Amino acid sequence: MWEQRYEQAVRDIIRYSALGYERMLVTAAGGNVSVRHGDKILVTRSGVSLREVGEADILLVDLDGNVLVKHGEFKPSKESGFHLAIYRTRPSVRAVYHVHPPHVTAFTVEGGAFPRVTSAAKNKLCPAPLIEPLRSGSRELLERVAETVRENDEKTQALILSGHGIVSFGETLEDCFQTAELMEDSARIAYMASQIRAASVVSSGAAGV
Repeated sequence: MWEQRYEQAVRDIIRYSALGYERMLVTAAGGNVSVRHGDKILVTRSGVSLREVGEADILLVDLDGNVLVKHGEFKPSKESGFHLAIYRTRPSVRAVYHVHPPHVTAFTVEGGAFPRVTSAAKNKLCPAPLIEPLRSGSRELLERVAETVRENDEKTQALILSGHGIVSFGETLEDCFQTAELMEDSARIAYMASQIRAASVVSSGAAGV
């Protein structure tokens, strides 16, 4: 279905899309994945669940978003605009991974910063800039993502979209997936720790009655 030169990128998109769903980084038809191949981008289509992405669910577009190859009447993900904005802003990026990890997202709903509480997160992750709530698929979100990438240095691996999820980017989809998984792991542990603290306070209070 795909030319040989695109086969590895297509396999990577299928693999890491499914892994994102399996690891509960995304649900339903949320999330989108892309890989850069030269001056072209392979990106998942609109409306597909990452758990079932196949070869026919991937489109080829140029850096302006013009569709070059598609199967059927599918359209690129509505979030492909900010994928392309990242590629245009930072040419060293070869892959972009957008998912909705629940614990990371929960902290942003409450206006909190991403909690890098584990040693792995502290050692391997840079602070992730937080972008204010903006409508999914909007021009405003695209422009804000591009602006935030431009304002931060090459060490930045991810952005957090308030109430929406995260966008990780790097040299490979494996890098992007590991960043997203590590961020969610740290946020989950931070949440668990907060529950333990809350239970300890309640227990101490009861003991003092």
